[in-house]
Amino acid sequence: MFPTSYRPVGRQLLAALILTGAVAWATPGETSAADTRLTVTLPSFQVTLNGQTVNNRNREYPLIVYNDITYFPMTWYDCRYLGLENAWSPGQGLSVQQSSITAPYHDYASAAAANTARSYRAELAEGPIAVNGQTIDNHTEEYPLLSFRDITYFPLTWRYAHDAFGWEYDWSESSGLSIRSANPQVKDAGLPESAAGNGFAVYKGYYYFAETDGALNHIYRSPVNDPAAKEHIYEYDNGSSYRSSPRLSFQMRDSSLWLYYYTGGPIMGSDHYVQLNEDGTAEDGPSGKVDFRESPLGRVLVNYFVAPSPPNLKLIPAGSPAEAEPVVLGDPSMIYGWAIAISDNGGTLYAKGDLQVIGTDLYTHGSPSPVSPDNRQESKRIWRIDLKTGKPTLISREPVDKFKITDDGRILYIKTADGRLYASDLSGGQETLLSGEHKAHEFSSVGGEVFYTVLADGWMRQLYKGAGGEEPKEVSGDFFSAVHFTGDRILAQTLGRSPTLNVYDSQGELLTRIAGTAEALFTDGQQLLLKLDGEASLKIFQF
Repeated sequence: MFPTSYRPVGRQLLAALILTGAVAWATPGETSAADTRLTVTLPSFQVTLNGQTVNNRNREYPLIVYNDITYFPMTWYDCRYLGLENAWSPGQGLSVQQSSITAPYHDYASAAAANTARSYRAELAEGPIAVNGQTIDNHTEEYPLLSFRDITYFPLTWRYAHDAFGWEYDWSESSGLSIRSANPQVKDAGLPESAAGNGFAVYKGYYYFAETDGALNHIYRSPVNDPAAKEHIYEYDNGSSYRSSPRLSFQMRDSSLWLYYYTGGPIMGSDHYVQLNEDGTAEDGPSGKVDFRESPLGRVLVNYFVAPSPPNLKLIPAGSPAEAEPVVLGDPSMIYGWAIAISDNGGTLYAKGDLQVIGTDLYTHGSPSPVSPDNRQESKRIWRIDLKTGKPTLISREPVDKFKITDDGRILYIKTADGRLYASDLSGGQETLLSGEHKAHEFSSVGGEVFYTVLADGWMRQLYKGAGGEEPKEVSGDFFSAVHFTGDRILAQTLGRSPTLNVYDSQGELLTRIAGTAEALFTDGQQLLLKLDGEASLKIFQF
């Protein structure tokens, strides 16, 4: 098994294990440099990796035993699952580096790999090998690295497992060998594979997901600690309208979870919002070509029919009867909630604007109606609407493409004129440039710090930390295909031969990287539920 202590708590345990016969020592020198064909066997004991039992009998790359030493396969998934990064090139050979990377467990199950033989043949590993930057001369190693089924295997000695890889391990006659790594873990969520085919969420101890049965979408929730105990909470017809789709999504709105789906065609179709309560009940919310925000005074509704016409911003006062007429907000001759622009050729461009409630005030895009080349500088400006009186107040004098309000009372916005990111107070004063010479694409406040992206090559993103009066700092030299700002974390997806979902903290420091490409994800700020490319089921990651 191992030639040294099983635990990093001290070597006193080793003497006791030797006395009881739990450790069998290998005799160095049983092979020479000329020997290349070696006899190996499968472990006769159970092996667990971070609590996951390894099925060596049906594994394409099983753990093996040579000269009473257990050997570990340096596969792509096994390395990353245990916090190692491996890479190989014809010129540099194999390199293995300990890091904070992580990946889901991959069982490498193969029907063709029914490992039932009493022994197998392996070879000494050849070519350049480096561990944490240190070159390994395999021909002088007391416990040499092996090659089995074209994969390099490392001996689980104290030198490698503990010192180089940072693993902890235990051994017992009843439980066998247990290996634990220090990197964060990505685990299987335990949900049916069908849950990965549509929208999903994790929220306050429950998973939320959909199952489609013909023209019906069924919405379920399951406890995170008991995913099999699913509970039906809602259903709707996804096929009764023209060009309807079974696709749906879950949204966080004002710390509440909402279901969103769309029925009908792109012009005359309808948005549907359903509030999912913590007690497992569901309530139908607004529907139509609308968006909404909740406020202490009631629900704010914005009409999004194309082409928009005023008045399209209204308030349904809290506690009002269903038949009550909504209250018009702002200037009834203006259009709110839309970012309307005039193109260089004189055409009108419509895009959803931003809406944010702060106390009893609503901040939103506003434009005159109609927008024309003569008044284009009056469109896409930020307005504050007093929800008590409906009175509008102009905040920005210039058009802005996007804006957000931070928890510390700043407005972040991208000016249409130069594409750069600025900050001001809630009245529009004390303006500060945050992005230097960069044209910002996406932005957010993360843990009180401002971050933004810059487009490169038309669609890839570079991530920066904004700084008023100072040169913005690039968070990483990587290029990202997508960036998600959430709570006090940033999630950024790299591409390439070894793609990763990078997790950064509110200072822009890299916390970990999840190996693979995230096709879809949802986070409540505490947990990350995601669908990784090549994985059939959803995975869960704790921040």
